[in-house]
Amino acid sequence: MSTETKSAARALPTTHVRQPPSDSGAAVDSYVAIPAATIMIGTITPCDLYTPIGDEQILYWERGIPIDREKRYTIGEQRLTHLYIRGPDQSRYTAYVQQHIERLLGGADAGTADGVERFFVTSRILMEESMAAPAEPESVQTLQQVVSAGMEQLGDGKNLLARLGRVLVQVPDFYAHALQTCLYGLALARGAGLSHRADLNDLGVGLLLHDVGKLELPIYLWHSARPLGEDDWRTVREHPVRGMTILGSSSLFGAITRDVVALHHERLDGSGYPFGKCAAELALPVQIAAIANAFDRRTTTSPYRESRHAVDMLRDMIVGGRYHFSPKLLATFVRLLAA
Repeated sequence: MSTETKSAARALPTTHVRQPPSDSGAAVDSYVAIPAATIMIGTITPCDLYTPIGDEQILYWERGIPIDREKRYTIGEQRLTHLYIRGPDQSRYTAYVQQHIERLLGGADAGTADGVERFFVTSRILMEESMAAPAEPESVQTLQQVVSAGMEQLGDGKNLLARLGRVLVQVPDFYAHALQTCLYGLALARGAGLSHRADLNDLGVGLLLHDVGKLELPIYLWHSARPLGEDDWRTVREHPVRGMTILGSSSLFGAITRDVVALHHERLDGSGYPFGKCAAELALPVQIAAIANAFDRRTTTSPYRESRHAVDMLRDMIVGGRYHFSPKLLATFVRLLAA
């Protein structure tokens, strides 16, 4: 991936940066929001933590002091979703996340509301780092860890909307959409009988990377407040092929991963893109990816389209999209969402 593309990958999410007031001519520090869910009992934060009061950033916890149970509960009681660190401390915070990655992604409370929330915010951080160079071994390993932890969080996959409801993002950025699509797809895959761990892992990585080709597109296409014109849509529809190019010939990606990246917009009746393949050419993992991606896209809000209610979207997919999606898979998906 080019240097320009790497920069674009990191620039996609909106980073919450606060500029504290300063006297004219004085140096100004920026403060960057971090998810409070990543600050865990017994860990030692490598940087000072701040909380905003009005226009001021107030020191909340000093670096080097272990987070005790009382302080962690206080974060929850005060409903602090984010704390702040100084801009220059971002690399220290990233190292903290990497150091505690297994506990942040899973742990004893996997599947609980707190565990799912911590998994989601941690995975988003890890994905942002990985997407700068998604075909590098370290990035692939990180994505595999996210997939493995995601399956642990899903449990039996039942009551999916209730289980994920606390963390689902209504206006998702690139990373949140990829994560949500991955979780929907993994739950549907297991509900449909896909049980081989290696296949599930490859599917999960493919779902996380399904839109990776969009990182090669002009940035204005991500933020357009009005419906795209036909020329712009032609460019957007190139993203599966661009995604295949980004994955390249690396042996780190299995056939399922590659198929999901390339074919997640194909439809059973041949009306999809980029190749117009029909049902007989679309393997089960690809059909699962198509449903997961379409459902998350249409039940969340884009800059130029309001979200659909989950029930309405499922009805449209079953009735209006019966030639696009597998009726059997849709029935399984409905059962998982409502169980």
